Amino acid sequence: MTDTSMRAMPGFGCRASPRLGFVTLLALALGASACDVPTAAPEWDTRWIVPAEETTVEVSEFLPAEVTLAAGGSAFSIQVDPISFSQSLADLCVVCVNGGPVPKPAFVGTFEEVTTLPSDVSSATVSQGFIEVAVFNGFGFDPIQPGGATTGTITLTLYNGAAGGAVLDQIVIDGATAAFAPATTLTDTLDIGSATVGSTLTVELVVDSPLGAPVMINTAEMIQITATPSEILVSSATVNVAGLDVSLDPTDLDLEDIDEEVVDHIRSGAFIFEIQNPIGIAMDFTITISGDGFSDIVKTLEVTGAATNTDRIEFSQAELKSFIGQPNVTLWGQGTVPGSAAPITVSPDQVIIIDSKLDIVLIIGGGD
Repeated sequence: MTDTSMRAMPGFGCRASPRLGFVTLLALALGASACDVPTAAPEWDTRWIVPAEETTVEVSEFLPAEVTLAAGGSAFSIQVDPISFSQSLADLCVVCVNGGPVPKPAFVGTFEEVTTLPSDVSSATVSQGFIEVAVFNGFGFDPIQPGGATTGTITLTLYNGAAGGAVLDQIVIDGATAAFAPATTLTDTLDIGSATVGSTLTVELVVDSPLGAPVMINTAEMIQITATPSEILVSSATVNVAGLDVSLDPTDLDLEDIDEEVVDHIRSGAFIFEIQNPIGIAMDFTITISGDGFSDIVKTLEVTGAATNTDRIEFSQAELKSFIGQPNVTLWGQGTVPGSAAPITVSPDQVIIIDSKLDIVLIIGGGD
C-alpha cells in the first residue's frame, strides 16, 4: 500500500505508477534530478505498508500443567491422580461385635471418596474417560455370599460432583452370580462417558450384606478401594486464568531484505497488529524487538477480549532505522491476564493470531 503526498511546490515532481515495485519507485523518486524541476527539488512523504511475520499464542498457554493436547490435537488430555480409601467393619456394621463364631449380622454400609480435576480446571466436557476400580476384601468372610439364605451386593457408583448428584456410571456386583472371598480383589471399570463434569468426581461403594453363617468377627478388618483414572480426553475445559503469565514465542520479522537506501529515507513508522482472539481473553503484552547491533526495543501491546481488534505501536525514526534491514531481528513478548479475569472455556483448536504489518513513511526527493 502506498500513500504519497507532495511536500514541495504543488504540481511539480516525478510521478510513478503505484504498481511499480517498492525499490523501483524509490529509485525513481531518488532520481528526481532527471525531472524538469524549475525550482528546488520537491519532497514527498511516501507511506508504505510492508507485511511482517505472523505470530500466535497457542491455547496451551492457558492450560494447567496436568492438561495437555492429546495426540492428533483434537482433544485435551487430563491426568487425574488415583485415589485409595477404605472402611472398617466397625464403621460399616454398627451391630458387629468382636468374637465368635457367631452368625454374621446383616448390614448395609456406605462410604465414598472424591477425586478432583487438576487445579484451575472448574469443568470439562469429556469425550472419553474411565476409572479402573479395585476392591479388596479384608474381612474374614464373603460379604455378598455369607452362607445364609440370601446373597448380597456391592454397588459402585460414579457421581458428577458429590455423592447423590448426577450418576455418570454404576456397577452392581451381585452375590447371586459372583463371589467375594476373603483376601481377594474384585476389579471393574467405571465409564465417565460423554458428559460435562465439574471439578470433582465421587466414587461411592455400598455394601449390602445379608445375615450369614457363623464367623469370627474382627471389627478392625477393612475393605479397601483403589480408583485409578485412565487418560481422560475432553473436547473443552473451563480454566481459571486470572493473573496468568502468557508467552509470545520469538518470531523472525524477516526485514533484512529491505535495502539500506530505503532505511536511510525513513521518516517515521509503526507496527499495525491485527489480532484474532477466539479465546476472548484480554491481556496486556510487553513486546520486545531484539537483534544484533541494537538495544532491545520494548513496547506495550493491548489484546482486548474482542474476537478481532487492532492495535498500533509507534516507533521513533531512530528505532526504525536501528532494526529495519538488519538480519535476525525477532519479536517476542510476555503477557499477563488481569487478576480479575473470569474463568474461560477453551477448546483444542483455538489459537490467538497476531498478524503484523510495518507502516513506514519515507522522505522522497528534497535534493537526495
